[in-house]
Amino acid sequence: DAAELTHIINDLPDSWTAEIGEDGDRLSGGQRQRLILARALYHGGAVLLCDEITSALDKATAKSVLNKLSKSFRGTVFIHITHDPSLFDSDINIISIGRNLSLTPK
Repeated sequence: DAAELTHIINDLPDSWTAEIGEDGDRLSGGQRQRLILARALYHGGAVLLCDEITSALDKATAKSVLNKLSKSFRGTVFIHITHDPSLFDSDINIISIGRNLSLTPK
């Protein structure tokens, strides 16, 4: 649910038993990104490092997925590398790296 994949799976002809192809090649780019994210969340871990994990999603869906993740997995260090920090709510720490390093604390 945090990856917003459940409704997509339920809409497939064979639902949870549907064939999605090698590396999910029968899915769209955004659906594949959410599948990869869901797999990472399922396997768990102390740190989740994502590089532009929502780049194939529209902005509203990307923002929804990322904010669900930041709220649902408080015990996990979630590092998301992105060019668009506006995807996140203001209650998280954002570190900007460029010519000048800055930290926006929550």
